[in-house]
Amino acid sequence: MDIYVKHKEQEFFAIIKDIDIKKISNEDFLKIKNLVEIYRERLFIRLLDVDKDLSEEDYDEEMEEYPRINNKVKETNELFYYINIFLIGILISNIIVSLFVISRFYLNDLTIFISISNTMLIADKQFKSFFVARKSYKENKAYSMYMTKMITYNTVDHDIKVKRAKRKRKRQRRIERELREEEDF
Repeated sequence: MDIYVKHKEQEFFAIIKDIDIKKISNEDFLKIKNLVEIYRERLFIRLLDVDKDLSEEDYDEEMEEYPRINNKVKETNELFYYINIFLIGILISNIIVSLFVISRFYLNDLTIFISISNTMLIADKQFKSFFVARKSYKENKAYSMYMTKMITYNTVDHDIKVKRAKRKRKRQRRIERELREEEDF
C-alpha cells in the first residue's frame, strides 16, 4: 500500500494507492489510522482553538454563529467515526487470521507472546481512537486525539473571528455609504 501525503495551503490531501484488503498489514493499518487522525487534528487546529476560560456549552453557542465551521466539524467527526469502525473491523479480521496462522504454524511460546503484545498495542491505540471518535460524533464536539487529557477545541480560531469582524465592518461601512448617497439624491 502506498500513501502519498500533500500539504497545500494548510489543506491536507492523501492518496492511497495499491491497497489489497486481504494483505493489509498492521503497518498499513496504523498508516490509515494516523492519516485520518492527522487530517482531523490539522483541520481542528486551523479552524478552532482551546480556551480554558470557556466551557463546552459556550462552544455550542458559538457554533451557531459559524455554521460552515460547524458543518465541517460534523462531517469530519462522521468520517472519523466511520473510518474507526472500518479499522476495528480490519483489526478483528487481522486477529482472526493471526489466530489461524498461529494455530497452523506454532513454533513456541514466543510466537504467541509477540502476537498478543502486538495485537494489544494496536487494539489499545484503536479503541482509544474509537472512543474519542464516538464521543466527538455523538456530541458534535472537536475532541483532540493528541492532548494528554480529554480536551475539546471549544472556540473558533481567533484569526477567523478577526476576518469575520473585518468583513462585517466593511459591509456596515458600505451600507452606511449607500444610505448617505441615497439621502443626497
